[in-house]
Amino acid sequence: MTTIIGETIKVGAVFSGAVVQPRWFDHRQRRHEVAAITYQWRSRAGEAVLLHFAVSDGTNLFELSFNQQSLAWRLEKSGAV
Repeated sequence: MTTIIGETIKVGAVFSGAVVQPRWFDHRQRRHEVAAITYQWRSRAGEAVLLHFAVSDGTNLFELSFNQQSLAWRLEKSGAV
């Protein structure tokens, strides 16, 4: 079952040119290590480009988004594998 979260989060990511790879994120005082990025895509919110990442910590699936204009990360959704 997927749960919509929609909260701003703290993310540790590696930026290499135009490539972004989230490595971990904190949500509700718990750190989740990103074991795999399973899918990535882009969308727009007005003028801002959003980068979306479907990631797994090995147990759960999450959707993270990165707003390239505001530089804010959000946890959009979570669910069990």
